[in-house]
Amino acid sequence: MPGEISLGIGSKIACTMKLLALILLLWINLPASLHAQSSFSKTFYLADDFGSNAGMNIHPYEDGFQILVGRRTDHDHCGLTKINQLGYPEWSHIYYLENQNTPPDPGRNIVVNGEYTYITTCYNNSGIGRDLQLLCVSNITHDTFWTKTYPYPLDDEAHYLLGGPDSSLVMISNNKKQGPGSRLRVTKTDLWGNIIWDNFFDDYKTYIPGESCIAKDGHIMISGNCVPYNEFSERAVLTKMDQSGNKVWQRVYNSTENIGTEPSVMQLDNGGFALGYIRDTFAIGGILYTFPPVVYILDSLGNEVTHRTFPNRWRRDLYRLRPLPNGDILGIGLASGHPDTFSDGGFLFRMTMTGDLLWQRAIKDTRYSDGKFADGIATPDGGILATGFIEEFIGRVSVWVFKIGGNGCYESDCDSEEFYVSAAKETLLPDKSRYRLQPNPASSVFHLVGATGEERQVDIFDQLGRLVLQVNLPQADGIPVEHLPQGYYTVKITLNNHHFTTLKLIKQ
Repeated sequence: MPGEISLGIGSKIACTMKLLALILLLWINLPASLHAQSSFSKTFYLADDFGSNAGMNIHPYEDGFQILVGRRTDHDHCGLTKINQLGYPEWSHIYYLENQNTPPDPGRNIVVNGEYTYITTCYNNSGIGRDLQLLCVSNITHDTFWTKTYPYPLDDEAHYLLGGPDSSLVMISNNKKQGPGSRLRVTKTDLWGNIIWDNFFDDYKTYIPGESCIAKDGHIMISGNCVPYNEFSERAVLTKMDQSGNKVWQRVYNSTENIGTEPSVMQLDNGGFALGYIRDTFAIGGILYTFPPVVYILDSLGNEVTHRTFPNRWRRDLYRLRPLPNGDILGIGLASGHPDTFSDGGFLFRMTMTGDLLWQRAIKDTRYSDGKFADGIATPDGGILATGFIEEFIGRVSVWVFKIGGNGCYESDCDSEEFYVSAAKETLLPDKSRYRLQPNPASSVFHLVGATGEERQVDIFDQLGRLVLQVNLPQADGIPVEHLPQGYYTVKITLNNHHFTTLKLIKQ
């Protein structure tokens, strides 16, 4: 018998043989490529209805990520959902009628501060007009802790929310004027929603703010589209404002072409800024022609150092610039137009802070028709996680979360600027309470309580989302975990019909 070898050769060899057997077992159970396991394309609904849900903003949150979700159909709403490192939702909460007669329509981002998450929204005030609203959400219950409204006689449109360095919030919106056009509105509040100052800027005929950020010196950086007085074309504008609401400087860019989308500004580690946007212009005959994005690398005063224009071969829309941990720039948006069979999909690129393009990717999930990315973030394992929306069929849109390696690779092919993914479609079980892990915490083995024979497989992932164990079911002797280090793990249970659920496991 194998166990009797230790009697003649010694306990050290027996221990070594057991260790080798354990390593071999782990090797068999692990997938062939951990890199492939670190990438995914997943979709889910925030609510069980036919509404359209779009992931708009993503933040690190506990051992996963929190996403701001906005509805894109007849009745606006906003919501929050938390996903784990594998892209699976763990909880969701929708904010329908927050003390008003209509559901709130969210701005483009959230601020997470200690025990609370803040969301800026706008709502239709009894048919009179659209007013600003601020939601303070408990990070424990996920319910609104309080709401504040900031009405004004003319319409407001919520765009961006920033957390100031002095324990403050800065709401950035555009406010309709008496005549044509709109002006910039910047409202600073404390963490209880009380106004510190509320300033309006009427420098241009039209001012529509875009993505904004807090600079290293604590000043407020606001990018936007503007139409100067006595002109008809839009330009990009970048405004630097101090924490008292005074303008420090303002720069206008691109005097010859219209701006196709709201610009995005990002603080660079060297003290400068990156400013990106899409350029549209009307050719002779009135045909709208779309140019690819341009990213300006600016110094600390907003002066151009260099710029990067993407090849003018197909349409690329840029929605956001985000910093990566090493200082690189992550660009997020939409890709369409090439090849002819490539309908709307996600667009990601990575460049250095000096403007050198490292890679760009147009991404299409073949299970669905159209989609796009609205935000992205670095993951603890060095990858990139993007969120947006994807259309399954006409009228049915769901949140899209997509994981790619930091080198731009989904699997092994890193050469193509366009690639397709076709992930296995899974459906989240509505009730995870049917299962229980026992014991939990576990030291050597645990059993799946509540199994009915429909279960096909158990996957165990560490806190970085790496697959550490895969077991086929049924497993009468339980699932061994004695080889795993102490810590927290995600246990994914997959059924024969591809329904799944996830539970938490503590290894002691």
